[in-house]
Amino acid sequence: MNALQFVQTAKQWETVPEQSVCVTEYDHFKTKNFTNSTNGAIKFKTTGCRNEQNEVRFIEHVQLVLDIEADVRGHISLWLESPEGTLSQLISPRPLDVTDEGFKQWPFTTVHMWGENPSGVWTLHVHNGNLWKGLQSNISIKTIKLVIFGTKQAPLHYMEPRKYRTLMNIAEKTPISLKPQEM
Repeated sequence: MNALQFVQTAKQWETVPEQSVCVTEYDHFKTKNFTNSTNGAIKFKTTGCRNEQNEVRFIEHVQLVLDIEADVRGHISLWLESPEGTLSQLISPRPLDVTDEGFKQWPFTTVHMWGENPSGVWTLHVHNGNLWKGLQSNISIKTIKLVIFGTKQAPLHYMEPRKYRTLMNIAEKTPISLKPQEM
């Protein structure tokens, strides 16, 4: 390792913009129920805390905090869709998760929307994938809270083309043979 190069790079290092956290609570949300093998969607809006001190214009990661009641928690499959159309699976069906405890203020987290603008309509896609046919399976989404972590200012690499230093990327100059070794 080249300690001098590390020190010189650290002296020129520009940090990322300050992180903001935008919390949108939906106080008037009404419980949504999903019964045996049903799909559904819940739509909700956010401004990304526009014109507030904690405004987020560029997402780093998102938490969707949910209260969910379920006869069989393992039947739940959730996908979150951003206003820009990015889909992220928050949880998939789990055949061995047979508890009826549901999720209490559970933060489902995703980084798939990194760099997107959070303002607009978000969609939670819910699937009650009843894994055991004939067994009654109900899911109720009780509360929703959207927590967006990100920045108001664009990350520096959005402002100009990325710069790569060949000295720090020596591995890319290593010749690679795609032919099998001769015996």
